Amino acid sequence: MKAYNYLLFRIYTYYRDNGKNETDNFLVFSTACVVTLLCVFNIMWIYILCLLLDFFPNYSNKFYFFAVIFLIFILLYTFNIKHKKFLNYNFKKDRIGGFAVVSVFFFTGLMFFIVGTIYRNKVLGL
Repeated sequence: MKAYNYLLFRIYTYYRDNGKNETDNFLVFSTACVVTLLCVFNIMWIYILCLLLDFFPNYSNKFYFFAVIFLIFILLYTFNIKHKKFLNYNFKKDRIGGFAVVSVFFFTGLMFFIVGTIYRNKVLGL
């Protein structure tokens, strides 16, 4: 949980430091959107990988996808981001933490590439 709170802290401070006269509500909303997308992408590649291995049935309706995104956003915003609890841990911006945050984003993109390659090979029969 400490790593997750540090991720929230780094995303929040990125928008705070690079924003031009941004309001506090916008900073919190932007942090919630970025973390929601990161969580959704990680859940998506796990779900797609399970589909490829025939663990789950395929839900082709877009409503389920958007409902999951909305539910994750509401849960993350309500319990973690709204009251800015992640700022109470007195985190400091450092180089190792920055590399860790960048590696989370890199790992998420890499997994999409790997799962996409597996899917392409399955479809083409390679």
